[in-house]
Amino acid sequence: MLSDLEKLSHIRACDVWASLGESGAAVLAERMNEERHGAGETIIAEGAEADRVYTVIAGSVTVHLEGAETPLRTVGIGEILGDF
Repeated sequence: MLSDLEKLSHIRACDVWASLGESGAAVLAERMNEERHGAGETIIAEGAEADRVYTVIAGSVTVHLEGAETPLRTVGIGEILGDF
């Protein structure tokens, strides 16, 4: 599990969280949950209710539309996956 200091480091490295400032980043770090996912595992199913957003901190995530063979995009370290 990541410490709050490690979480803060990842938050600071992600452009989308840059406007939070130090206090906002600290609050986000406290509330952030760490999840690990394996290759080929579904993280968010198409049409599922958006109840969280993911920041990729290691590896990458390939986004596919259900039934499509061609990937829609790849999300890498420091990028966001999901909807706000």
